[in-house]
Amino acid sequence: MKQEVEDKLERLEKRVSALREHSDTGLEELEEDTMLMNAVERNFQVALEIVLDICSMLISEEGMEKPDDYRQMISALGEKGVLPEDFAERFEGAAGFRNILVHQYDEVDMEKLHNRLTEDLEDFDTFAQNIARYLKEKQE
Repeated sequence: MKQEVEDKLERLEKRVSALREHSDTGLEELEEDTMLMNAVERNFQVALEIVLDICSMLISEEGMEKPDDYRQMISALGEKGVLPEDFAERFEGAAGFRNILVHQYDEVDMEKLHNRLTEDLEDFDTFAQNIARYLKEKQE
């Protein structure tokens, strides 16, 4: 399981790096460049799917009760101490954003997408750092 999670963390970093390449893009440019908008949306979607896959794997590994929804998966790791609780509470909104990207793909608010691109990428770093720390502690 550790190796699988580490592999997913590497894939997460690749997606976040791709997003970082466009983090200085203006809202107007994002709205006008359909290919760029599609790439940003897709990289966010895949990054969030990876986050949720990791959450699911750790919940299973710990023998925790399976949460009812994606938001609860993130908050469950906060309650367990895998993620800082205050971070988990804030980051669980990312699961809602994932649902918009997947299910309401034709209604994505460009301002929200742009804000996440320019202001929220470090949340993925915080998530990855805490997961790596947890894996290391479990190994010791």
